[in-house]
Amino acid sequence: MLVFEKCPLLTIMISRFILFVTSFFICIQHKSSVYVASELTGLIVIPGLGRADRLINVVSNIRKLEPFLDSSLATSWDCIVYIYALRFETSFWEMEHELNYLKKFCSIIENPGGKVTENMFWVQPALLRNKYKKVFFLLDDCKLESTNSKGIFPLDGLLLVMTRNNLTVVSPMVM
Repeated sequence: MLVFEKCPLLTIMISRFILFVTSFFICIQHKSSVYVASELTGLIVIPGLGRADRLINVVSNIRKLEPFLDSSLATSWDCIVYIYALRFETSFWEMEHELNYLKKFCSIIENPGGKVTENMFWVQPALLRNKYKKVFFLLDDCKLESTNSKGIFPLDGLLLVMTRNNLTVVSPMVM
């Protein structure tokens, strides 16, 4: 009998540590062949996604951010999406077209049954400080609005606000 079977808390702690290490290395490896760390502007984190209706919203948001996720630009942002949907939730997993679109621009980390707050915890500032200058937490139920005819969210304006206020992390206000 394994020690883990006798101690479920230890099993949970080890599985969370593995998730943490996986998240860290996905952050570091995503697009790393194209960029030097100092060239990256930021990281967009969607800390929880697991419902079909929210997947449609997240895809819409990523489309509005797509120019900033262009790997050919020196100031390209990386993106991580944590998925909490269980594999038997077919309404979510059958949306292959939307999921494949997300995979083009974002690293996908599956944490079935996980909580948004857990996933936010894995994005540790100490681990990101040498890789990203800015972090943008975008919740799956927030809808980004474009302010121009091209349908692009003004992320550069958000960066200006962050710089003026000496911020390194931003997220929409929840009311």
